[in-house]
Amino acid sequence: MIRRKIEKYFKENVFLLEDLDIAEVAVYYFTENTSEPLVAVRKSLDSTFNEKKIKESVTDTGIQKILFESFICKGGKSGLGFFLQKE
Repeated sequence: MIRRKIEKYFKENVFLLEDLDIAEVAVYYFTENTSEPLVAVRKSLDSTFNEKKIKESVTDTGIQKILFESFICKGGKSGLGFFLQKE
């Protein structure tokens, strides 16, 4: 009974979001054969992280910006750029 009410509601109402018809949404399926990771992963920041590796492996531009700033503040030295050093 609830399912019928929900279906009726969506049949009677327009599917617009910011003037975009969202009545049908593309659904993507991924399998084990997919070469790209499907979700974000956590990686340890170590001395191998450099400017090139950040650009290639970090997809979030906000995180990239934070890592670049930290890297630059420590003189561009891998390893030092990402950790607070006790002085």
